[in-house]
Amino acid sequence: MFALLYDGFRLGVLLDPSMLVGERSFKAVMEYVDQRNLRGYGYSFYIPERFMQLLEEESREMMFFIDKAKSINISHLRDVANILRKKQAIQAYSAQGDEAEKYATFHGNLLRETGNKEITEILFQEWVFLQENNLMVSRIKKPFTYFLRAGATGIEYKTETEAEEHIQGLKKLAKWTALAGKPTKKLTEQLENAIRGEGFFLLTGSE
Repeated sequence: MFALLYDGFRLGVLLDPSMLVGERSFKAVMEYVDQRNLRGYGYSFYIPERFMQLLEEESREMMFFIDKAKSINISHLRDVANILRKKQAIQAYSAQGDEAEKYATFHGNLLRETGNKEITEILFQEWVFLQENNLMVSRIKKPFTYFLRAGATGIEYKTETEAEEHIQGLKKLAKWTALAGKPTKKLTEQLENAIRGEGFFLLTGSE
């Protein structure tokens, strides 16, 4: 059913950096990762590789993802993230080769909108993951707003859909959950002729 990062046991889910840099959301992620399996679905968690690199530098770009939250200690986050990577509890994701080439125009659009190379690289890695591997969660709506500004088509929904079974657990973890690719196919078949732009995603918010 799912693309590259679904191996029959675990769904690949990209964590937006906002999930890690906020004190409360970081704690929730750690608890969730520790559980490893909810409602019959296992999740393999990924974070943008460029964000991991910025952690080492304690870059000012972190503020983009901290937004209005109380920030976690970045040194602590870096140490924990490195431990989780070694345990393969969280993996780094980087768009490379044919995947990056496929969305080259979108990369240029993002750079125009953000005006920042580092933020662009993180958002681009998120976009490619979302399009190719279907699931992304975020504490803030900002990444999805930039996707739209860069030419994507998005539909925000509040009612249950056929795709809900795959994300019920994730909606307890994050404020915003986005789906793209195969899980949304049945929902978008009738809209395909009307959809224009660089790509498509569904977005749902939770309380």
